[in-house]
Amino acid sequence: VLRSAFCTFPGPTSSIRCSGRSVRTRGCWRNDEINSVNATRTSLTCPLTDPQAGNPLINTPRHAASLFTTYMFPFGLQIGYGFTYQGSFHLNNAATPHFKADDYLTHRLFASYQITDGLTAQLNIQNFTNEKYYHSIRNNGWALPGESRSAVLSLYYSF
Repeated sequence: VLRSAFCTFPGPTSSIRCSGRSVRTRGCWRNDEINSVNATRTSLTCPLTDPQAGNPLINTPRHAASLFTTYMFPFGLQIGYGFTYQGSFHLNNAATPHFKADDYLTHRLFASYQITDGLTAQLNIQNFTNEKYYHSIRNNGWALPGESRSAVLSLYYSF
């Protein structure tokens, strides 16, 4: 799915125009693979007469992407890998200097094995490189640290 979005906001002296592109796909490339890919790009343009002209769009990364894919082996083991990338973004646009949040890239792993007809073991590892990052950043200095490396082993039983 390719989506383009355009919006116009009334400004103090003229209109502000933002645009974005989003690409998303999900499906099976082969019978044993499930893939999900997302990517976005955003931009902002203001007429030269607008006081915000030339300033960056705040709290919005210009680029972001994610991918998750799995593979099923013939003997019942399923493995998966995924990543999430968020580009840097500006925290302010009216003051000088402009402050920016850093970009980040996190990775995750997945493994699942059907032990019996009704019993499945699953391991999920989030941020396995233990990337240090912040999200939900506000322009007043408030931010949440991103999830550190974690692993969860689960057993599922169905009947």
